[in-house]
Amino acid sequence: MPVLARRAPFGRRCLRLGALRGLLLGIAASLLSIAAAEACPLPTVIVPASTDAPALASMALDALLDANAGEVRFVSASEAPVQTGSLDEAYLLEVEVAEPDAARPSLALQLTDPRGARVVRAAASGDPDAMDAADLERALALQVASDLTPLRAWIRAHQRTLRDAHEGIAIAAHLHATPGALTLAPGDAATVALDVIDCDGTPLAGREVLVAVRGVGRVEPAVLVSDATGSAGFGYVSEIAGEGWADVRHRFERPEGGSGLAEALVEVLVTDAMPGEPTPGSDALVEVTTSAEGVTVHSRMVSCGGLGGTWDGVSTLTFELPEVRGTLEAEGSFTFPAEPAPDARTDASWSLGGVLLLPDVGGDVDFTGSWSYGAVLRQVDGVWYLEGEGGSASGSVVATIPEVGRITIPMAWPIDHGPPAPVRFVDLEACHD
Repeated sequence: MPVLARRAPFGRRCLRLGALRGLLLGIAASLLSIAAAEACPLPTVIVPASTDAPALASMALDALLDANAGEVRFVSASEAPVQTGSLDEAYLLEVEVAEPDAARPSLALQLTDPRGARVVRAAASGDPDAMDAADLERALALQVASDLTPLRAWIRAHQRTLRDAHEGIAIAAHLHATPGALTLAPGDAATVALDVIDCDGTPLAGREVLVAVRGVGRVEPAVLVSDATGSAGFGYVSEIAGEGWADVRHRFERPEGGSGLAEALVEVLVTDAMPGEPTPGSDALVEVTTSAEGVTVHSRMVSCGGLGGTWDGVSTLTFELPEVRGTLEAEGSFTFPAEPAPDARTDASWSLGGVLLLPDVGGDVDFTGSWSYGAVLRQVDGVWYLEGEGGSASGSVVATIPEVGRITIPMAWPIDHGPPAPVRFVDLEACHD
């Protein structure tokens, strides 16, 4: 019969620290790129609440949580935040143990999805005459915990099975638009290629994608369907000078139920000047916004007076996920020679900071960090592009964890840069105030 297991203070502390580290590593992987949104979200698993349960059940849960800390978001049933709907898609872990007077001690752990379907079940029993009772209980607990580890792999396999069997399901779909920004002359047209993929890299075929234009221009067609490779595309036709963007969206169903939204933005500048061609006295601007599955990255870099000189940049990384909410802000600069040649390189240095809300670990965490990388100016077919190469970032978070206290966790990770971004040559009021 299902029972509720006692969670020892040490086990609960490991749960909190493991969840914190797992969330922070996921955040770190996404800085300066949309990579954070392109990793499948951590599954949420509700574990039994504290009660006077047999030691066998408690040992099994402790072993399972310790082995999977940081890989799965564990939430105690008694501590689940009832004020949010984030647990509507959580998996449920149940423990079954033999009655105290049973001839053979037995133990089972079973995981079910939010729809009630079984994901995996592991069971073990033993001969009490073969070994000491305490050793037997420990062996049974470790066996079932081992059979379910890695728990995330079992959940991913279940999610993929549902995705393959039912049309329209995705773990966490993403849209990739190439190019992510266009600079056109009035009357010109350009083609934007789309890739519709799941967070595990699987192409999503037969998916409907809607494209809406805001500002200048129009798109053809406005409704797309991805092919067998997850690819689609649309044409952007400019009309008059001005700015606009194409808002590309795909709605999907999650394996756990509920709906999700994948979104990408293609920024468009329609100008009488030739794309990528500097004009006397013009300023250089690179601005990119990318959104996907609850994460939005916006970067704006400006060089007053053209390509050469100092570029100043600001970026924001906004999270709207069950695991993390809030915005990190970044700023930095780098300098090119007065008249840079194609493939000119320079060192870029940025700082990053902000406050994030992590419901799993009890509230806000302060993040501070810095990173450096190589900034490169490219020229292709007369058009200038700015891109980043290599580099690494480091930083730390300061958090107050219940039953643990205030801790500082250092972090370091490589930078994952997006594709080269076109340089726009415009007159910026901020450069001439």
